[in-house]
Amino acid sequence: MDEPGRRRRGDMRPVSETDLHECDEEPIHRIGSIRPSGCLLGVSPEELVVEIASTNVNSLFERPVGDVLGRALPDIAPPDTVAALRRSLNGVRRGSRVLHQYTWNEDRPPLATMLSQEHDRAPFLVEALLQEDPLTEVAARFCQVFDVYALARLRDVGQIIECLVGAIRELTGYDRVMAYRFADDGSGHIIAEAARADLESYLGLHYPASDIPAQARALFVRNRVRVIEDIAYTPVPLAGHSISPSNLDLSGSYLRGVSPIHLRYLHNMGAAASLSISLVRNDRLWGMIACHHTTPRVVAPSLLILTEMLSQVLSVVCHGAEREEQAALAASCAIRVNQLFGSFSAGPTWQLAGMELLGSLSAALGASSAALVNGAAIKRTDNAPPRSSLDTLATWLDTTEQTSVATNELAVSMPSLDLELPPGLLAARWDQRPRSWILLFRDEVAHTVTWAGDPTKPVKRSPDGLLAPRDSFRAWKAELKGKALPWNTWEVEALTRIASPPIAPGTPLTPWSEFGASPDSVLLVDANGVVLDFNIVAGRQLALEAGVHRALGSLVNFDPTVNVEEIVASVLDGELWVGQCESFDEPPRSYEVTATPVEGANEEVTHIAMSLRDVSERIRLQAQLNQAQKMESIGQLTGGLAHNFNNLLVVILNCADIAAMRLEPDHPAQQELALIRSTSEDAARIVKDLMSFARQERSVADHTDLRVRLEHITQLLERTIPARIKLETDISEAPLWVTIDPSQFEQVIVNLVINARDAIEKKGTIFVRAGVTYLSDQRAHGRKLPPGSYVRVDVEDTGKGMPARVLSRVFEPFFTTKTDTRGTGLGLSSCHGIVSRAGGHLEARSTVGKGSLFTTYFPVTSADETTEDTSVEATIPTTSATLLLVDDDSTVRTVTGRMLRMLGYEVLEAECGTQGMELLVESPHIDLILTDQIMPGMRGDEFADAAQAERPDLPVVIMSGFAFDNWPDDALHRRFLHKPFEIKVIRATIEQLLQECRANDAASASACPG
Repeated sequence: MDEPGRRRRGDMRPVSETDLHECDEEPIHRIGSIRPSGCLLGVSPEELVVEIASTNVNSLFERPVGDVLGRALPDIAPPDTVAALRRSLNGVRRGSRVLHQYTWNEDRPPLATMLSQEHDRAPFLVEALLQEDPLTEVAARFCQVFDVYALARLRDVGQIIECLVGAIRELTGYDRVMAYRFADDGSGHIIAEAARADLESYLGLHYPASDIPAQARALFVRNRVRVIEDIAYTPVPLAGHSISPSNLDLSGSYLRGVSPIHLRYLHNMGAAASLSISLVRNDRLWGMIACHHTTPRVVAPSLLILTEMLSQVLSVVCHGAEREEQAALAASCAIRVNQLFGSFSAGPTWQLAGMELLGSLSAALGASSAALVNGAAIKRTDNAPPRSSLDTLATWLDTTEQTSVATNELAVSMPSLDLELPPGLLAARWDQRPRSWILLFRDEVAHTVTWAGDPTKPVKRSPDGLLAPRDSFRAWKAELKGKALPWNTWEVEALTRIASPPIAPGTPLTPWSEFGASPDSVLLVDANGVVLDFNIVAGRQLALEAGVHRALGSLVNFDPTVNVEEIVASVLDGELWVGQCESFDEPPRSYEVTATPVEGANEEVTHIAMSLRDVSERIRLQAQLNQAQKMESIGQLTGGLAHNFNNLLVVILNCADIAAMRLEPDHPAQQELALIRSTSEDAARIVKDLMSFARQERSVADHTDLRVRLEHITQLLERTIPARIKLETDISEAPLWVTIDPSQFEQVIVNLVINARDAIEKKGTIFVRAGVTYLSDQRAHGRKLPPGSYVRVDVEDTGKGMPARVLSRVFEPFFTTKTDTRGTGLGLSSCHGIVSRAGGHLEARSTVGKGSLFTTYFPVTSADETTEDTSVEATIPTTSATLLLVDDDSTVRTVTGRMLRMLGYEVLEAECGTQGMELLVESPHIDLILTDQIMPGMRGDEFADAAQAERPDLPVVIMSGFAFDNWPDDALHRRFLHKPFEIKVIRATIEQLLQECRANDAASASACPG
């Protein structure tokens, strides 16, 4: 007999629409039960109080569920388990699970336990699985080292490879793990590295193809994991019965012996043990993971197999990421070209193309110059090669019988030309007639390649007659010339596509091309307001198709107070109508409209010719002007406020310095004074950033460790981000040296993070990541950068993302999608300019509904490329001197004077330049002047001019809390102190100037005849 409510096998009725509707609405994620293969606890994040538990929890604690609910885990679980659990819960992220073994009952073996949490305020789910799992700790270790959920968020090939080498090093324990990427010519370079801190970095080094000969490459494809536990091993010979040992193919053998040349190669690199994992794509050696250890090392075979599996999976992921990256670059190129040819008013063929089109096309495809060959006529941009060279090139291209030619080494690809031409050429036929070519050129990009040793040295033989690898891997730099950045496939396809004439030769002209010479959209409208015909510009701008008649009101949007029928009626009555309209695009384009009557055969007005002139650019420029004027006003206001605020900081900092000098070093108040100082210095940095934002602070590039700047700025940003948004950082532990103005770098990061915050409407996460990556030729030229090592900084969000039409304009000045007062449209364009001026690249990628990723690349500078330190420490002994202090702010003047007197100087004070001149005349023994710059009446630099007219050798220090961009150029040669300043800085500045002055006096005295 069947149990009530249970359906027999085969007793199936058809599924109704009602069933499907109920299935859609069933809350399957809140089902209220679990499977019996484990126990579940829901514990509070802080106190670990059990808020919910499965009723079989007695399997864990030998307690009924009622005795577990409401109690804290420390009361019912072993102390070691609770401590380990707290550590593990810190690594739990939303959407991921953490696996560990825990002992829940000391009389029973540990159980595999999974930890997870849905959101910040939700309880942690602790799920203990009741079946035994001997591999739990192995899997837990793997998950701990390699966060697959973090990997899923990575979109950059460099990031994925860096993640891979870091995980393999942590899993295997090798001293150095490197990722090689091989070029088509067989040479390789290191694109990622994780190494012991005391080892010299190999990142970015190139290795010649001879380091891995062809037979070794073939073997590495067949046998993808190779281990050498000790390069000094003693070979174990094989003995044969029916097969000779020398005839046994060991290509797939794990224990296969190693070539003596390779062992010497490793020895010369300082490696005593190695592990190599091939990364194979389409049966070709794409790359390699190489692990080196300075002493012999044995790794468990199971771990090696796991590492191999990880590498091969990630090589597939890298391949997908590379394709996605290339697709994004191709889409960006297509958008640029489509925007150009969607708005440019060219005629029906390339014969009508002008210089504007050539220049725009050159910029869209990343060319340096361009030319159009039309029979004997040649049009060229200003920086294109001479006409004679272009003439010869076009004649030679005709002989190739090709529709397109692309090369980045013209002298190598076409040695017979022997012309003075740039090395990069992209040519496409625009007509089948002879000498009909569009020519794009790219200039030479010379860059330095750092080889691991001199690749030009010949292979030598050792005394025993065997080939010997090179014994030096010292960095050897070679400058490569004669090459341009290669043309991408999509760039070649784009030019080939647009080169085809829109109207084939011999095809009769259709009515829509009659207005082809007009730069405006022209529509022919009938008495019913229907568009019957249009010119090529209108077809492109309004997406019209020949033969498809559309109502005028469906194409453009007139002012609500204007009726299309009234416009048509008035023009049919013989009147001229002038007005405005907008397209339905987003954002809309603005047009000035002129509608004129068109007479038919009987001299009656039967149609309307409507001209639409695109004035979007003019309106945009006017908006830019208005915005620039507004920003200038904001800048002046910000600069003035900063000046006053810096004066206040001078008083605070100097009073703290004075108080600290009067107290013993171990006085309890010294801690509070130090806190006052550090807080004031933070305030001074904020003011400097404000002045930089207001364009009142001169940009000064400096050798900067971005790691330090990121740690500082992310701490500040955490205070500006609402609690619903997480800010997660992953910043390299090694220094990240680049050359950039630190405040401008922080401005870039602040802009990107604030934009990410605004893109997250509810809950979400902002990720800030930074590390060193290597851009190979292929990855670099797509970003218009030379190959080399770069500091990559990512700002990624899980917000709403951007559609392609927004993404294509995201770096345009004054372009913004924010409809409220939060956006000016200047943030991202400013960021793009800052990064470009630093020699870097800023790019954006986005997916609607998933979020956006902004990535900056900055060229790496060596740690020893530090800028000269022009500051002088306060260890210089104070000498007796008389100083004249001029400042209109009485509080600043009083406090600064008191501080200078404590340092041992005699100080005379004046509140303005006029009073300062009087004291200068009355006191000829004055040794140095300190003057504020912004004062009523006589400015600081004007007072300095007057003072030095009386005493030319008198040193002057100008102090200001204001910017100095607008100062007279001849004032900037004087010593400048930016308020607020530290006591040691002002002291060092004074002493340095006094010493220079005395040295000059001594030199002058010795030069006098005596």
